[in-house]
Amino acid sequence: MEKMENIFIHDATATWSGFIYQGEIAIYLAVKKICELRDVYKLGIDEIGSKYQIEVENCEDIAIVNMDEEGKRYISIHQVKNQDASSIGDYRRPLTQLMLEKGFHTKEHLGNPEAYLHVSNKISEKSETDINQHLKEWEESIRNYFFKMKDLIVKLDKVDDKKSILQEIKKEVHNEPIKINRKEYNELKRNIKDTCNKESNNIEELKQVMGELISFLDKKLGASYIDKEVQVYQYEDGNTFCRGTDIFKKIVEQVKRYKQDDKNITLEQYEYITDKLLHYMRGHVIKRHQRKQKGVTFEKSIAFCDIINILNDSLENYEKEANILALRRLYDEYLSQYCELVCKEACLDSEDQAKECKLQQNEYTRVDLNNEDFKKLCYSFNPDCNKTIFDRRCLNSLLDKNGLIKSVFEIIKKVPEQNFMKEDDKTRFVIDNKNNNAFLTAISNSISNVVVDDIVQGIENNAELIKPIFEADQIITANLKASKSIWENKYSEIQEIYIRSVTEINEETNQNSICKPKKPEFIKSEEIIGILSNY
Repeated sequence: MEKMENIFIHDATATWSGFIYQGEIAIYLAVKKICELRDVYKLGIDEIGSKYQIEVENCEDIAIVNMDEEGKRYISIHQVKNQDASSIGDYRRPLTQLMLEKGFHTKEHLGNPEAYLHVSNKISEKSETDINQHLKEWEESIRNYFFKMKDLIVKLDKVDDKKSILQEIKKEVHNEPIKINRKEYNELKRNIKDTCNKESNNIEELKQVMGELISFLDKKLGASYIDKEVQVYQYEDGNTFCRGTDIFKKIVEQVKRYKQDDKNITLEQYEYITDKLLHYMRGHVIKRHQRKQKGVTFEKSIAFCDIINILNDSLENYEKEANILALRRLYDEYLSQYCELVCKEACLDSEDQAKECKLQQNEYTRVDLNNEDFKKLCYSFNPDCNKTIFDRRCLNSLLDKNGLIKSVFEIIKKVPEQNFMKEDDKTRFVIDNKNNNAFLTAISNSISNVVVDDIVQGIENNAELIKPIFEADQIITANLKASKSIWENKYSEIQEIYIRSVTEINEETNQNSICKPKKPEFIKSEEIIGILSNY
């Protein structure tokens, strides 16, 4: 039997906040399912790796799939919402989609998947009973809508008062309870409204377009199969929500479970394995979006064997990569928090689609940098870090959270694009502030002497990473404003270290190098935004 097209398949352009949280939930679910299949169902690791996979942004945000000789079978489907909402009504659209898709899978013999909504904020309804009552009412409203449209098309031939029934049809379509954002569905609704508004009142034409909508509801949405058995996901701690800052710890616990809580593995190593998994998911998402932009097909699933391989990787010399991967995770986390809590997802339109925003573009988020370049970006944001990348304490100094949120992300979002200087070097941001090269940083300390002293210590320990800051005319910070005279007491020391650190480089680079360090002034991000927003 030929399978019906799955109308739920989509590739929405969500915000990075959504992608980050969604990717973390996907890794959590994958590792948890691997452990469950091994420990509860007693499947071998090879069988788990070859027959199971996780889909990301295909039909649902996340789906766990079994592939065997009998074909494809959905085990569970998941909607993931990282938003500042507390009422179950705020999640009506994703819950409706889950109910419809659960029924669609049953109708098309694709399995009877469990269906879950994952949220990052606590839902205010007092009990599961209250939530289930909402689901029951929404299911009934969709069934009633489907059968009401079938009834209205029959009444068109029986009722003399055509004007009245046309108004009833328009009202029913306008108030439809599904609200799913699909081009075909929106066009079908629009066709009915347009036909009802025609002066000719062509009943046969109206019956045709209504019939097309009813067919869509029946065959593609499976409205008569809608299944209210969906749940808000409950985690091991009993909570039905998980904030983005907490999901990392939950993944670590699942990694420990996979490793059967091996005491020979340190907490730092467990975190490293978790960061490797998240880095793999980040790369998967970035690659998909790059291929999508080029109009090239892309893979929407990750085989469990790929995740198992990372879980089983050697921990030898893990220190070389551990801090960089941890910094990548923290950067994702802070960007997510900015989009969700500060910006409040202002780049989302009414259909939850991302509008153009620099914080949605790789050119500005730099999430696609390789590890070496990302390390350089971290030190360009915080030249006041005096720890090396191999020192775990660098995590407390690099990518200063307050500085990123108040300075870096604010500047990227609010300063006009034409003021960002185009450079081949993607490890720093340079703003053209009225012909001054202003280097963007995440420095949040407001005490100038302390900042200068930290930078001097930083250039002693990380000369090649810190010295580019002395090419700047200005240093943009979160809270510090100070003139260039602040460098006077330290300048001879800086100059000595700076010159000593200069190494032999190729002729092309040497032509653009600076022999003498500048004395940049410090300027607050809010001042730059005020100047350039009106410039």
